[in-house]
Amino acid sequence: MKEGPQQNPKIFYGWFVISGLFVIAFVSPMGRYILTVLFPFIMKDPGWSRQTIGLAFTIHLWAYAIFAIFAGRLMDGIGGRITIFIGGLLMLIGLVLLSAVQQIWQLYLVFGVLLAAAVSMAHFVPITVLVRKWFIKKAGLGTGLVTVGIVSGFAILPPIISRLSAHMGWRTTCAICAMGFGTIIMLTAGLIIRKTPESMGLHPDGEESSGNEQAKSTLS
Repeated sequence: MKEGPQQNPKIFYGWFVISGLFVIAFVSPMGRYILTVLFPFIMKDPGWSRQTIGLAFTIHLWAYAIFAIFAGRLMDGIGGRITIFIGGLLMLIGLVLLSAVQQIWQLYLVFGVLLAAAVSMAHFVPITVLVRKWFIKKAGLGTGLVTVGIVSGFAILPPIISRLSAHMGWRTTCAICAMGFGTIIMLTAGLIIRKTPESMGLHPDGEESSGNEQAKSTLS
């Protein structure tokens, strides 16, 4: 079932997908690295040690490795659009819960497990797969553009989060990030991202026909 026609035939819809992935790549890594920014604030309130908080990162990384496999299987089944949307929803829920943690086991569960699942479904795995589905000849360019989004997010967001935490407290800042990052990811996935070019009656790279169709045309 086609998801809709390409409205502007002069611009391949894949570039709109890339722009959406750029936005998602800009914010989605913060589901992991926000704890790095909040580290000094959390050491004061609730007063956990560096080693205690550091264990949350270890749990997160191992959980991410497991969830990444699941995210890949999910991509094969329901596609990148829904996978990323779920990741955005989990990020919203996870960051809201993170803002309210009081016990160390809650930090391990929320950041170590829930946010690991969120990042696995909204970051590297679905983004790279979608680029390869929409582009073959220009996959390198598409990947490069999305990478700019990742780097830009790392350069811009941490200082903002740190400043907000200093003025408003890390818990309020975390709740704000939850609403901002989660909503951005879900809206972008829902409004811009599409499963495949074929679902819109298109072909990768915006070509008139796929390689298989071209081969059949040559033989006929």
